[in-house]
Amino acid sequence: MRKFDVVAIVGRKDDKPIYKNVGTIVEKDGKNYLLLDKVFNPAGLAEKDRDSVILSLFPPKVKEQNQQPVKAAAPQTQSQDVFGDEIPFN
Repeated sequence: MRKFDVVAIVGRKDDKPIYKNVGTIVEKDGKNYLLLDKVFNPAGLAEKDRDSVILSLFPPKVKEQNQQPVKAAAPQTQSQDVFGDEIPFN
C-alpha cells in the first residue's frame, strides 16, 4: 500500500521551487519501504553549504472518479529528417 510520495526540490524558477516526485514509501507486511526512481541522482541536488539533500514526504493525492485518463501520444509512423540530408548511416 502506497503511504507517501517522496518529493525533492530540483530547482527554482521565478523564485518558486520546482518539485519532482522521486519515489514513494510503501507498506508491505507491516514494514515501510522506500522506492526511489532509478534515474534520480541525489548528487544533482547538492547546494553550496550542504553535504546532504532534503526529501519531503506527502500523502499521495487521491484521483477523482470523474477524471478521464490521459491518452498517450500516438507513435510517429514516418521518420523525420532532423538534419535535412538524405544520406543514410550504414
